[in-house]
Amino acid sequence: MLFKIEVINNEFKNYNEDNRFGHKFTIRLTSDGYDFTDCNLRWYERTNKPYIDNQTEGEWIELVDAIGERSNVFVNWFNRNDTNTIDLIDPPGINCCTEGESNSRILEF
Repeated sequence: MLFKIEVINNEFKNYNEDNRFGHKFTIRLTSDGYDFTDCNLRWYERTNKPYIDNQTEGEWIELVDAIGERSNVFVNWFNRNDTNTIDLIDPPGINCCTEGESNSRILEF
């Protein structure tokens, strides 16, 4: 059984909307002849600017359990059926600043 994880290169897009800016990209999960029905997804992130209630600065958190179906990133995972391809569309971003301020964030995953 072959599982493949790829970042779709032509899907990287900058955005600036709803007072947030960042980039969007697609991670495609595929399997050869097997659907994802009995699989678990784990997505770990660490940041210097926590953005959910139970996240601690500089510590790894597993987001599928922490956010679950409230996250638009994982909507295709939670709505999977008998499919062997799932796209996870991630729009990491940060709030825009007022003039004269700067805003940055370190995000690892």
